[in-house]
Amino acid sequence: MSTDIKYQGLGDRPLLVTSQGRFPAGPRPTAEGPDLMSPLGLYQGSRDAEVRLKLQQGRQKTVLAEVASRIDSLARKIQQLPIPASDLVSRVKTALSPRPEDLEAAADQEATAPATHSVEVQWPSRGAQVLSNLVNPVEAVSAADGEHSFTLTIDDDVYQVDMEVKNGGAPDAWESFLGLSQGAVDTNEDLLRRMAVVISGIDPRVAAEVEYVSVDAYDPAPRTQPMNRMMRLKVYSASEGAGPQITLADDSGTLISDYGLDAGLPARRASVRVGSVLRSQSSDTISLDGGHVTGRALGSTDGSIDVTVEQGAGPISRALAEVVTDYNSLVSYLHSEADLLRPSLADRVTRPTEQLAGALVELGFSPNLQGRLGMALDFETTAEADFTTVRSVILGEQGWATRLGQKLTEIQATGVEAFAAELGVEPALSARRQAWALVESLSRGIIGGYY
Repeated sequence: MSTDIKYQGLGDRPLLVTSQGRFPAGPRPTAEGPDLMSPLGLYQGSRDAEVRLKLQQGRQKTVLAEVASRIDSLARKIQQLPIPASDLVSRVKTALSPRPEDLEAAADQEATAPATHSVEVQWPSRGAQVLSNLVNPVEAVSAADGEHSFTLTIDDDVYQVDMEVKNGGAPDAWESFLGLSQGAVDTNEDLLRRMAVVISGIDPRVAAEVEYVSVDAYDPAPRTQPMNRMMRLKVYSASEGAGPQITLADDSGTLISDYGLDAGLPARRASVRVGSVLRSQSSDTISLDGGHVTGRALGSTDGSIDVTVEQGAGPISRALAEVVTDYNSLVSYLHSEADLLRPSLADRVTRPTEQLAGALVELGFSPNLQGRLGMALDFETTAEADFTTVRSVILGEQGWATRLGQKLTEIQATGVEAFAAELGVEPALSARRQAWALVESLSRGIIGGYY
């Protein structure tokens, strides 16, 4: 069976011509969607709007995650800029680590340059640490009333600690004066805070503090008010590097075992390979080139990496070029997804460029109206000739990179979710696009009616 659609004229509706007869077609769809004057059209319109909103929300979530990732990466590159210590940058020697998050590197003026040093961090050192169980801070202690004692062992040094626990024993003098028959009762917070103060004062190699964790806990009072936090005692090495071994054990009573303080993470020495030599050391500091190049192990490098030493403005010039490239990419992305983001986000990111536009132009940069920044190909030559100005305009306290880093830190602290545009309300740009689409659709329909 063949089916044809024919137009009879400009003012006529299209007809559906079949072997069973000729039937006028319904009203032509427009860019506005279903006919909202009919019940079916109204239902379809609401369903379409709901689907569109869900799709927008999903896309917005993806965009926000991408923005957060780009901001984190850019902020990290700004923090890791190899800023020369002297304005005589042509004489400055810089040590560069390809994994600065795992191995920091620095060089002094006596370092050999150019040079390459092979380094591997299998793992950094770790101080001993003991963590108690998580407990409700406002709940009464379970330990028996009276004096408890335990030992704190730091390497070969043993200290005995006595702690008084109040858990409803005989009333003290003040309670007797008030006519109270039951003694005071410590909460977990009261007791663990006292323990932290006492332990911290025993030996400068060891410190203790209470930590609060955002997990559910309840006030034991009848109202059972949600507290949304719990706490624990942390005893840890205050020494640099691996530090001493730390253990806690009960002498009398069960204070240590009740709170799970009888086990912990032991101290660990760093394992580092320099060239072909594997070293086990208590410190994370790595000495190279007779001490003129130093490294600091922060994490595993996952194999050997090359720490290079260069002289001149090359390192800072290349690092700034990467920052500018990532900055421009971020600005372009924010503009491309402007319908899902608040304008204040792009404004914050581009504000340092706007504020320092004149000074940047004098250094050979070229800011544009969208906030992106061009960088001169001969910037390294400019840096070597006048690094004092480069430091002031780019790297100083009020410099472009410094201000940009501060803006990124503010956004990170606030959270990119705070800059999500409100969905469900058609922005003016989308409304204009729909209007033009409707005009174009009507124009095609009128012209099509002549054929």
